[in-house]
Amino acid sequence: MSYYISMRKFVLYNNIWWEYKGDPLNSARLYHIFGGESQPKDISNLKIIEAQDFYHLDWEGTDVLNKKSKFGWLDREGNFYGCEFEFHELQAVFLHHKTSTELEKLGWIHISAENQYSQPIAEFWGDYENGVMPTFEQLEYLSKKKYIDKSQVLNAMENGNMEKARIYEHNLKVQKEKENKSEENLDM
Repeated sequence: MSYYISMRKFVLYNNIWWEYKGDPLNSARLYHIFGGESQPKDISNLKIIEAQDFYHLDWEGTDVLNKKSKFGWLDREGNFYGCEFEFHELQAVFLHHKTSTELEKLGWIHISAENQYSQPIAEFWGDYENGVMPTFEQLEYLSKKKYIDKSQVLNAMENGNMEKARIYEHNLKVQKEKENKSEENLDM
């Protein structure tokens, strides 16, 4: 018994994958993963890729997985997965096969900002009640990048756990002191 797997066509256009439908010489249409549609005038230089769906595409170097971006996800081992501003959910779904909420509960750190021009902020919304706290590797990465994570303190306070809030606040102070000492040593 053989199964037929339906393949779809995709093109990398404006640094994001689009589903490709139509004839390249006539009226080709591109459908964006956000649901938008485009009909570029000249797509002769675009390479058409066949895949089952968006999950099976190589996202490396696109806006969804951009190593040079200052925004993205930080996993539990301290590995950073960069993405463009507001592409966190797409990366969560297409690369990590989870939702943003699921990654956050697993203890991944969301690095974003108020807007694309602001200094990045690390947001940790782990499952504190089940002991999910930032790992040493995550804190080390954040310290090197000089990203401050105050959300763990605020989250503990909002959940009424002042003891954890004080511990997290203490950890942030220790982290800041280490950074200051490192900077002083560099100045010497």
